[in-house]
Amino acid sequence: MDTYSILKDEVLDINRNVGNLFSTAKSIPGMADYSFGEWEKACEQLPRQLAEDIIRVAIVGPI
Repeated sequence: MDTYSILKDEVLDINRNVGNLFSTAKSIPGMADYSFGEWEKACEQLPRQLAEDIIRVAIVGPI
C-alpha cells in the first residue's frame, strides 16, 4: 500500500470514530439533535469526497 492509501484509510477510520461520537452525544438527555447537524453532514460527505480523490478545505483566519 502506498502512503496516500494508508493515510486515506486512517482519515476514514477517524471520520467513523467522530461520527460515532456524534451519535453518542445525541443520546445524552438534553442534547439537541441540531447541535451537531453540520458536523455530521461533513462526516457523511468525507468518504465520497475521498473516493473521488477530492478534499474540500475551508480556512478561516490568518495563515
